[in-house]
Amino acid sequence: MNARLLHECVKLLPSNIDIFDEMGVETMVLGDRYNFGFLNVHGFTEKNKGVNFEEGLQALGVEFLYDAPATAILMEDGVATGVQCESGKDVINVNAKAVLVCTGGYLANEEKVAAEYGGCKVVNMGSLNNTGDGERIVLAAGGVATLHEKRYYAIFSENTVNAMKDSPYYQSIGAPAAWTSAATMFSAPLANFDANLASAQEEGWCFKASSIAELAEVTGLETLPETVTEYDSYVAAGADPDFLKDPAFLQPIEDGSTAYYAFEYNPSAFNTFGGPRTDEQCRALDANSDPIPGLYVAGVENGSLFCSPYCAVGGSCSGLSQASGRVAAKAMVEYIANA
Repeated sequence: MNARLLHECVKLLPSNIDIFDEMGVETMVLGDRYNFGFLNVHGFTEKNKGVNFEEGLQALGVEFLYDAPATAILMEDGVATGVQCESGKDVINVNAKAVLVCTGGYLANEEKVAAEYGGCKVVNMGSLNNTGDGERIVLAAGGVATLHEKRYYAIFSENTVNAMKDSPYYQSIGAPAAWTSAATMFSAPLANFDANLASAQEEGWCFKASSIAELAEVTGLETLPETVTEYDSYVAAGADPDFLKDPAFLQPIEDGSTAYYAFEYNPSAFNTFGGPRTDEQCRALDANSDPIPGLYVAGVENGSLFCSPYCAVGGSCSGLSQASGRVAAKAMVEYIANA
C-alpha cells in the first residue's frame, strides 16, 4: 500500500466531520464493537443522509445522472476526457476535464468474487450496484490492479552488514520495544554469514560498491544518492515526514563505511485487497507506474489504499473512502487548473 496516500487521508478525517455538519449530516462516536480498542469510529445518525448529501452538493453546483451506468472511460491520446454511460438504449458521453472512479468494489459480482476467492461464497452486505465496473473500466483505460514495482531494495552500509555477523540485528539497533517479534525472530547473529553473502553476490541479487554513487551505477537506481541523502536527513532529525517511520528504526545509511550493499528482492504477499493502483494523489497508474492524465481512483476501488479486511478496523473503508475522495478532488482541481 502507499503510505503517503494513507497519511494524506488520515490528515483529512477530522475535517470530514466538519463538512458533514455543514451539510446537516450528524455523526457520533460509536462504541468499541470489535474489542480491538478502537474507540474513535464514527457512525452516521441521520436516517436520510443521502438526501442531505445530494442537496448539499447540488447547492455547490454538482449535477447527478441516475439510471445511467458508466461503461467506459473516454480516452484521447492517453488522456481521460470523460465517461461513457448507457441509459436504456441511449449512449451518453459525459465530457470532463478529469474523471474520478469510486464505484464501491465488486462484492455484488458473484463471478468475479468466485474467481478472486477460489469459489468461496461471500455474502454481499453492501450495495447491489458494487459489480466491479469501476475497476473494469479503469483497467480498460490502461490502469493496473497488480503490483507495479517489480523489485525493491534494502540498502546497508558495510558496518551494519558486518555487525550482523557478530551480533543480532535486533540488538545492534538498540532492541526497540516497538519491534516485539524481533526479540525471537532476530535474536541471533546471521548463520553462515560469509558463505551466504558470497552466494548472494554470485547469484546477482546482492550488489557491493565503494560508495552510494557507485552503488547507484551498479544497480541502475539512478536516484539512489538523492534518496539516501534525504533519508539520512530524517535520521539526523529523528523524524520521518514521508512514511512516519518509528524513530527507533531510523538508522543512518552513509556512516563512513568503506563499502555499501544493495539487496534486491521480489515482492511477496499473503493476500490481496483493492483495485487499480494509484499514487499518493489518487492518480491511476499504468503498467510503467506513470500517472494516466486525468484519471483518478478513490474508495475501496483504490488498490494502493486498502490492504486489510474491513472487519480488522471498523469504519476504515468508510473513513478512508471519504478522505481519498477529497485527496483526489484536490489533485483534480490542480490538474484542471494547469491543463
